[in-house]
Amino acid sequence: MWRPVLATVLVLALAGCVAPGRTLQIDPELDYENAVLEGFPAAIRFWGDLDPGIDTLVETTLSARAARRDRGDTTLDVLAISSGGANGAFGAGILRGWTEAGNRPEFDVVTGVSTGAIIAPFAFLGPEYDDDLERFYTFTRTSDLLDFTFFQALRGGPSLTDTTPLREIMEQSVTPELLQAIAAEHAKGRRLLIGSTNLDAQRPVIWDIGAIASSGAPGAVDLVRNVILASSAIPGVFPPVEFAVRSNGDLYGELHVDGAVTQEVFVLPRNLTLAELERVRGGPFAKRRIWIIMNTKIEPEYAPTRGRLFDITQRTIQTLVKSQTQANILRIENLALRGEADLAFVSIPSDYVAEAEELFDPVAMQSLFQLGRTVGARTDVWRRSLNTPQEPVPRARPAGLGG
Repeated sequence: MWRPVLATVLVLALAGCVAPGRTLQIDPELDYENAVLEGFPAAIRFWGDLDPGIDTLVETTLSARAARRDRGDTTLDVLAISSGGANGAFGAGILRGWTEAGNRPEFDVVTGVSTGAIIAPFAFLGPEYDDDLERFYTFTRTSDLLDFTFFQALRGGPSLTDTTPLREIMEQSVTPELLQAIAAEHAKGRRLLIGSTNLDAQRPVIWDIGAIASSGAPGAVDLVRNVILASSAIPGVFPPVEFAVRSNGDLYGELHVDGAVTQEVFVLPRNLTLAELERVRGGPFAKRRIWIIMNTKIEPEYAPTRGRLFDITQRTIQTLVKSQTQANILRIENLALRGEADLAFVSIPSDYVAEAEELFDPVAMQSLFQLGRTVGARTDVWRRSLNTPQEPVPRARPAGLGG
């Protein structure tokens, strides 16, 4: 599916194209760590690897949930949704099946990266948005999301595609009403976090979407749309997103791409623990549960690699992604172990095959959605550790999808 695109990216890179222009000024000496997004308070985002500003998140996260604690509900539920492109249909199906099973929690924290960033706001707001996710991940075609711009890329453009169609979908889906709903849940202490990658700094950034929705800033809706687009901007394939930031009184540009470049999935910022969340609740949680939806295959798969440049490069990138994915899951396993939390995660089975005819193929996505729907209804078969195999789940595949 990605082979022709990857080949073109490599050709363009080897051709030494002129660096594309950027709208806002850049400065190699920029005090980037203290740059603030223009028109917004600093607390709407923080570094995903290290940031003293995380204390602000800790002090506000779940602290407003006294009413829930008063009625005896002291369970912490965290949902993390990974990258995966069109495979996000798997995650959308899981949420649908989970709803139908009748035991889907109201999540205290929802995080998303890349395609997970598209799913996360709707997963955060609850089952009433399942129809929206199903519609997007079962009927969308490549042409609904992007236009290929090979010639512009050859002239030094930032990517192989123009995602104006996807932006138009974001404008229809991420509305002022949606942000009002997110802000209302944020006021209850729930948190919606989306990860992107600051390409200039080579570091993960976590955006507090509820804080943006609650900011009252006139550009809040556009910012959330741009954050989702940035989080899902596959480098070289989708255009990056430039954010206007202010540092020492001057305005600069900050380039963001796919959150999966730095982390395929995350639960909390790397230096934030469950114990710190307990501290703001005024006592320990009776139960802590971390749920992870991996919209990808995570197990090594044997396949002889042809000795050609593009085949070797493609296989190498696939291996790098799987290695990073496994490392991310192991980090979350350690977080769960230290916080005495129950961990459950699920990924696309290694033996599942659905040949796609294009980047976003509705037939293949419908098959993945139905697989996810089955898995979502059976959280008892989700894995608890990378060291334990995923239990088989009965599934039916439409004819012609292979496997």
